[in-house]
Amino acid sequence: MKNNKGFTLIELLVVVLIIGILAAIALPQYFKAVRKARASEALIVVKNLKDASERYRLANGNFTGLAAGVLDITVPTSTNYTYAVAETGITATPTANNAGGVTIAYPITSGEFASLPTCTNGSNNDGICESLGNSVTVGG
Repeated sequence: MKNNKGFTLIELLVVVLIIGILAAIALPQYFKAVRKARASEALIVVKNLKDASERYRLANGNFTGLAAGVLDITVPTSTNYTYAVAETGITATPTANNAGGVTIAYPITSGEFASLPTCTNGSNNDGICESLGNSVTVGG
């Protein structure tokens, strides 16, 4: 009797095909989860910068002269977002490393911060802004 051990070529091809299908489904969802996590981190940083800016206004009476260097917290450096603090508001802009990221901003109008941050979808309209929760108004 012949004792064949191992897999046939067809069996191996079927396994490779199944792995390819699973990868095609899972990878886009993984990248969306990464973009959502980066946007959530940026939202937290922007809210902290907004709170620090409000403390600056309480101490100085207005936002005149508001810049990153005058706040009582350090603006973090990130490879995913560039944070800007100015008299017109606070923004988190995605870097080249964060392709398809969203832009999050707290604009200052009439001497007050907007009640909710704005979120503008990047090159991919994949619902990242909507997934950040009710606290974010989706921008253009």
